[in-house]
Amino acid sequence: MDKLKNFDKYIKENEGLVAVGFGTPMTSATWSTAGLRGGSTGYTFTPIAGRVKDLAMGIAQQGLDYEGNENPGHSGVEYIKEAKQHVGDAIDESYGSMSTENEAVTEAYVETIDGKGDIGAGIEMIKDAWLDWKNGPLTEPQHIKPAKKELIDYITKWLNKDIK
Repeated sequence: MDKLKNFDKYIKENEGLVAVGFGTPMTSATWSTAGLRGGSTGYTFTPIAGRVKDLAMGIAQQGLDYEGNENPGHSGVEYIKEAKQHVGDAIDESYGSMSTENEAVTEAYVETIDGKGDIGAGIEMIKDAWLDWKNGPLTEPQHIKPAKKELIDYITKWLNKDIK
């Protein structure tokens, strides 16, 4: 990754605008403005656009607000952890779709890697487990689509994390 070794320096010198997330960076919320808050949460859905540092300050403030509300189970640390995960996942997904869209898929590498057939057998096991669940007596039709998405997301996260 030699191309990225000066990334931090580049960002400090050339940081532009980003549009990521929602909140009220660098301001205090006035919880009385009707129509601008999300449902019953009281959190704003105003898009944040600005420098990364300003965005980080806005998300940090949201974490403090979340922890300081009337629900004792809310943790600012958990809020920030979830925000980081959400932004990181979105970046990974975007990068993955961009990098694979421009490449022709020939499966030549997979055929080479799967010389003993273990990958194909593993995928078949996943498919069989999916079909068993999907056709099982406790599966409701409205659960199939979200379960499929969850399974694909789970496998994709695992692959992105463990296949390096």
